[in-house]
Amino acid sequence: MKFKIDRNSPVPLYRQIMDQVNGGVKSGALHNGDLLPSLNEFAAASGISMETAKKAYYELKRNGILSGRQGKGFYVDVRDGKAPKRILMLLDKLSAPKLEIHKGFVESFTSPCEITINIHNQNIGLFEKMVTDSEDAYDYYLVAAHFPLNIRRQTIVRILRRIPASRLILIDYALPEAKGCPGRVYQDFEHDAAEAIGAEIDLVRKYDRTIIIYSENSLYGGVIAPGIRKLLLSNGLGCTVTNKYKAAQMTPGTLFIVLGSQLGNDHFTILREASAKGYTLGKAIGLISYNDEPVNEFICGGLTCISSDFEQMGRTAAEMILSGQLRSVRNTFTMIKRSTL
Repeated sequence: MKFKIDRNSPVPLYRQIMDQVNGGVKSGALHNGDLLPSLNEFAAASGISMETAKKAYYELKRNGILSGRQGKGFYVDVRDGKAPKRILMLLDKLSAPKLEIHKGFVESFTSPCEITINIHNQNIGLFEKMVTDSEDAYDYYLVAAHFPLNIRRQTIVRILRRIPASRLILIDYALPEAKGCPGRVYQDFEHDAAEAIGAEIDLVRKYDRTIIIYSENSLYGGVIAPGIRKLLLSNGLGCTVTNKYKAAQMTPGTLFIVLGSQLGNDHFTILREASAKGYTLGKAIGLISYNDEPVNEFICGGLTCISSDFEQMGRTAAEMILSGQLRSVRNTFTMIKRSTL
């Protein structure tokens, strides 16, 4: 398709370009997937400035007529309202909680959708490549921006700016530094766990002391543990925070709160040693785990957990997309009481 520029027309040059592309789509001269000239090529061939060409292309992109991807350029990408929504879930790992988010999302998304799941494994280089490669390929991006705390938050924000804010929903972690992002369904790592335990403080009072264990590799253990400790001390309850379970800690009247990875070594060591000493979980020894998953119902008659409702997180993200109204939502977080408390 050839474009004609009329410099004597009162219609701005960028608008002339837009009108011709829109007209080409309506007439059938342009079809989805048709590649337009690059900005440099178009500006040179039409005798217009790069800024004028860029304004036209980016307005067409904003209006849902064109898409642009690095290495591919700008191409026609008009989608009717009946087309399935293209959704990318960009997750840090494929854990049980993330599968629950996916389940809640899929079960609540009542319109046709095509979901792609990519795992960045908390690797910032891989994350940037995945965001760059998927630029403009999806209608919505659900991103779990979990990374080691030594990675600057502004680096993550810079990468996320490649995704239009109107298409981005941050899940599980709010990333407060991303101030221009209206869509969030998140945990409040500083307060959630303490508030959930505080709501059941009478159960905790059954024990003489509490030991909070979190791995040095835990992303948020150093944020979660102090909040729980402060709560317990304010209620007159003894509390110790450590990064490793020690056999000497296995004494009657002890409550263990394990903030480590799902059913990691500390969980099984505590369960094994309690059993070897004949201590009944939920009576002589208490155990609270972090983040629930289906198997927890069957461990020792039921493993008590403090956990975000990950299915609800997925449902809320789906509702935002279906309604077209992105917002910031602190997700439900509770204690799930079972026999180990």
